[in-house]
Amino acid sequence: MALLGKLPLANSSGVNLSVARLGSVFNDFLSPHLALAFSVPVAMWFGLLMCIASLIAGLFLMKLDARNEGREAYAFPMELASTSDLETDADDADSDRRHPVRAVHGHALVRESLRGIFDFSAFPLPFWLLCLIMCLMYATVIPFNTIHAAFLQTKWFKDDPKTAAQVMAVPDTISAILVPLSGLFVDKYGHHTHVLITCGGLMTLVHLYLGTVSPESAAAHGSPIPALAVLGIAYSMLLTIWPCIPAVVDESKLAMAYGLATAVLNLSLTVFPIVVASLVNADPTYFTAEMFFVLCSGAGAATAAYLAWTDRREYGGALNTISKKGPSYTTLSPRSADID
Repeated sequence: MALLGKLPLANSSGVNLSVARLGSVFNDFLSPHLALAFSVPVAMWFGLLMCIASLIAGLFLMKLDARNEGREAYAFPMELASTSDLETDADDADSDRRHPVRAVHGHALVRESLRGIFDFSAFPLPFWLLCLIMCLMYATVIPFNTIHAAFLQTKWFKDDPKTAAQVMAVPDTISAILVPLSGLFVDKYGHHTHVLITCGGLMTLVHLYLGTVSPESAAAHGSPIPALAVLGIAYSMLLTIWPCIPAVVDESKLAMAYGLATAVLNLSLTVFPIVVASLVNADPTYFTAEMFFVLCSGAGAATAAYLAWTDRREYGGALNTISKKGPSYTTLSPRSADID
């Protein structure tokens, strides 16, 4: 964070996500090839090897981080708080935040952590709206990624899993190319909520089209690649959510905010794929599943519009403006009292 703090957050996040999307593209091409050339277990063992390589890279990164920044980021002051100082009450809450080193003392760490976890009032409404948008948008992205190879075979590429797998790499490829540019745009010009509204609107239109094309009429509609390309453009805009979090949450709660947002997202992603699988089993034409994606992305766009309205009404549109330090609610006060 010390290094990233010197860089535009959305752009650096975009580069990170771009590399991740390129990994997905690589998987879309290589996995079917390994499965057809050898066997499905070989493709799965190759995936395991990639996971092990990722683990080793993570451990190496930890070593580099400890070597290069440990003296600054992890060193504690020579004078630690005394035991009596740890017997804090509500009147000393501000002092505790100014001296987080007290958290190194056993029970104080647990007490302060639990206080922070359950202090939901520390997170403003826009943060929870961002979490809702994240869940709704990713409910469209991740479950569709799990079914779109079979979906494409059903409508466009019958009995051709290799071509279907390669075509399904189109959204991730375009997203990998555009996501750093999308991050650069919001870092330079702002318009975070406007980008999120556009993202949800594009995903809604694409899934509405994909859902209404029947297997019999798919050939008449031509290739699905243009629609999937638009979907890739929408995916590249989705990263806008993450740079919004530091703008709406106080810096002292930022780590908790990211953790909470990630937990909420992961929880939703344990539910939505099950729902989509049930819809596909009930309707093998994929119409019902696609309408579910339309509902989720449309609701995400509507929530983003409400976030834009709330941001403009309460905070003067901080999320859609940009400054050298970036938009921030921490330096602004809600203006609801000034509005009739």
